[in-house]
Amino acid sequence: PSEGLDIFFEYSSHAEESVAKQATHGIEKFAEYNLDIFYGDGKEREGYLWWFQEHVLKKIASFDKTQKEKYFSAIIIACKQILSPTISGTSSTYKTVTFRTGAVPAEDGVKQIRKKALDGLKQLYALAKNVGQKKAILDAMQTATHLPHMGGYGDDVRAMIIDNSIAVLKFMKDIAISDDMQIMQKIEHDAYWLLYHWGKRNETIHKVTLEIRDTLYASEEYQKFRILVGFESIFHDWERDARESDDYERERKFRETAALKLAETINAGFYKEWNCLLYTSDAA
Repeated sequence: PSEGLDIFFEYSSHAEESVAKQATHGIEKFAEYNLDIFYGDGKEREGYLWWFQEHVLKKIASFDKTQKEKYFSAIIIACKQILSPTISGTSSTYKTVTFRTGAVPAEDGVKQIRKKALDGLKQLYALAKNVGQKKAILDAMQTATHLPHMGGYGDDVRAMIIDNSIAVLKFMKDIAISDDMQIMQKIEHDAYWLLYHWGKRNETIHKVTLEIRDTLYASEEYQKFRILVGFESIFHDWERDARESDDYERERKFRETAALKLAETINAGFYKEWNCLLYTSDAA
């Protein structure tokens, strides 16, 4: 398996797109949770449990800085699979194929590899060279905050997801003041939705999300950016249960009024600052 992974990662950055795509797919399949591999057939063949996912993480941990930069996208894809809340598989007869899906079990081994995957993504974030790479990492980390889409999972799975969500939020709090406001806006958006989904169920999530909000909104420069751009920003009360139907119109009018007020402050002294903000808005 180790040699196979080496080949997959090496070719994941191949100049030929079709080759890179096939290699990346191999990493994805290696890292995903499969019912038959995880549990075995229940008869003669024993399951591997989380051995494959753990092996992928060991391989990633063995890479030096240059290799991590080279295999950046493939590492993210592997970690996203490991952080998935679902496990699936197929069974077949000569007449039918049955697809099965369930929740990843909240066993200690699974909890540990999910934590390692998140830690690996945090380390990779420090190597990100642009906004796109940073957003890709934050998106992958959000996978750890998702519940299985099917019902029937237990409180232990929910508790595991809550713990992962807290870890993700604490990381976002650490990087909330960024040198790029598109990242700050993404953090605002993601933190809000974690509060919306988990805030009433967990005191720590409620507390940390509001700390992120207050940190972001304390930045005068970011307040200008979110009014000018505002694609993912939140303009209503974070602690309210849900967005009301008339909020969209109210928020639009608020942004228009606020933008006009900001425009009135533009003068020669602040031209460079405003030019930078507007350039960032166009780039977004």
